[in-house]
Amino acid sequence: SFPTRRSSDLLDPAAMARLSLAEALTNMVFAPITALPDVKASVNWMYAAKMGSEGSDMFDAAVAMRDAMVQLRVACDGGKDSLSMAAAAGGETVMAPGNVVVSAYAPCTDVTRVVTPDLKLPGSGMLVHVDLAGVAGGKDPSAPPSAPLRRLGGSALAHAYGQVGSLSPDVDLEALQRAFEVTQRLIKQKASPIVSGHDVSDGGLAVALLEMAFAGNVGIDVSLPASPAPASSSGADASSNPELAALFADR
Repeated sequence: SFPTRRSSDLLDPAAMARLSLAEALTNMVFAPITALPDVKASVNWMYAAKMGSEGSDMFDAAVAMRDAMVQLRVACDGGKDSLSMAAAAGGETVMAPGNVVVSAYAPCTDVTRVVTPDLKLPGSGMLVHVDLAGVAGGKDPSAPPSAPLRRLGGSALAHAYGQVGSLSPDVDLEALQRAFEVTQRLIKQKASPIVSGHDVSDGGLAVALLEMAFAGNVGIDVSLPASPAPASSSGADASSNPELAALFADR
């Protein structure tokens, strides 16, 4: 898996690093592997390290990546750096946003049990959304303590309106580890209840659902249940936020 969260670096380099690693795992979770500690990763650091605050941003991202790997018990066994991400053109210096690419891999125990994203049970089954962002509480004073986080910073929706946003998505690493291990147990069962699976990323829940429907050549009719949320929350927040999540269909 080769995920990247380039736009999040503009808001929070540490969150971007955690998300890049976490998304590598949500890309991998629907293939049965030996164990989470067997996951290894090659990490590519791409920064214009001598420009402005880019060097310190890269340091913050590296510390966050190290801490997340220690907590999740995964390891980096290689990688490279591309630290010349700026070029002079037309009398000005053009700089690419900082970015980390995580290429993760692990031994697969049974390729016949890999769960693909295409929806396979039209007219039946149930879609389950596993939120890995945590809840608001102190991070958003306007939100009830149990409100789901729906930060739109760096999202495809923000880009469509020519914006970056103010709050970057992030990930609850403890929830990610539990979800990964439970999902692995379920897909390794002889009659696994999970028949389709996909990660939720930059495009949010709406894009993930559409990708699953397109792959399965089916139509979908989705109603999002009401949930506690900040007063400023909207349907776009719920459907388009890029908070890390997993989406699967069960029997």
